[in-house]
Amino acid sequence: MAFDIAVREYDYSGNEDRTWLKTRKGFDTCRSVTLDVSTFLSAHLTAKGAIPSGTVLGKITASGKYGPYDNAASDGRQTAAGFLFNTTVVGGNGSSGAGSSTDLSTAADVGAPLLWEGVVEESKLPAFTGTVLGELDANGKTDLTFVRFE
Repeated sequence: MAFDIAVREYDYSGNEDRTWLKTRKGFDTCRSVTLDVSTFLSAHLTAKGAIPSGTVLGKITASGKYGPYDNAASDGRQTAAGFLFNTTVVGGNGSSGAGSSTDLSTAADVGAPLLWEGVVEESKLPAFTGTVLGELDANGKTDLTFVRFE
């Protein structure tokens, strides 16, 4: 699966919800990462086909890409690396061009910013219906040594 940098147009209306961030610390130190879209589930997507900001991410050792944090995984995602900083549209949603599939297993990987330091209000992080992948747990909090939780 190739990284797709094609210009696309989305019918995306909605405000970014970063209420889970308590301060601006970490805004200027976000890392650019590539999301392995095939590791996400449809439960991770908003109604508009996007992965919400605040989703906990882990780095897949073999590829160097990122997917939803999963404490039970053995591919590297068992270590929380940070939080998805922006709500990120993946495939479908009226997009055009390569990788515009709504099927997450074949959708193109996308670039996104990773917040790895800062102050986070844990109660405002996104929760997903039907899966705990991408949600914060006690082990994930331990992994994120540069994040203070309130």
